[in-house]
Amino acid sequence: MASAKDAAAPRPLHIRDVSNSSTPSSKTLNPLSSKVTTILSTSYADSDFRDALQLLDGRGLLNTPETRRQLRLDLQREVIESNGHVVSQFGRVADQLCRIGLTLDKLNNNYQQVQTRITAAHQETEPMLEEACALIQKRAEADSKQHLLKLVRLQFILSDDEVASLTSTAEPVDDRFFASLTKAKRISKDSEILLGFEKQTLGLQVMEQTSKHLNLAFQKLYKWVQREFKSLNLENPQMSSSIRRAGV
Repeated sequence: MASAKDAAAPRPLHIRDVSNSSTPSSKTLNPLSSKVTTILSTSYADSDFRDALQLLDGRGLLNTPETRRQLRLDLQREVIESNGHVVSQFGRVADQLCRIGLTLDKLNNNYQQVQTRITAAHQETEPMLEEACALIQKRAEADSKQHLLKLVRLQFILSDDEVASLTSTAEPVDDRFFASLTKAKRISKDSEILLGFEKQTLGLQVMEQTSKHLNLAFQKLYKWVQREFKSLNLENPQMSSSIRRAGV
């Protein structure tokens, strides 16, 4: 029987060279070694790696097989929940886009309806607008002709009072008579301009009418001068201003 001291003594470890071994255990250690190498080669200055370590440290986890399995499940669950939240948010965005699309369709339809009504109204009112434009143009032409007629009357036609002052024997030979006579002479001279136009009817009518008035005016003036001379005092002959004006 061996003593207790001999029983407690450790037995030497037999180290087997596995560097060139191709057993299944060496194959299973290679992925672990690769992971360890990857972790050791990661720099702590990497922000993602540092954030991951801080996240793990904040969870207060123990390094046990159960904890590692649970951590993987928790991470997968959180990823799924995060993806679900993102999908839900995108769903809301899609719903909002659909509502916006429906609103735009309604606005487009309303715009088309308004455009159709405007086109129909324009087609209905276009004849009236054309007629109104034609009436406005005719009104402008009438106003222009009326203005021209007014100028012609002022320039080439004697008023009724002026004609009466020239031809009526009931009217005196005064300043108004001589003013009308001067105007009639000017009209007779200016009417020659009207004869230069293609249509000479107006010029001929003005000249004929003015000549008639002038003849009557000169007859009236001649008779008036005769009366004035008959009433003249031969002992003290003084001609009035009207007689001297008639001589001019």
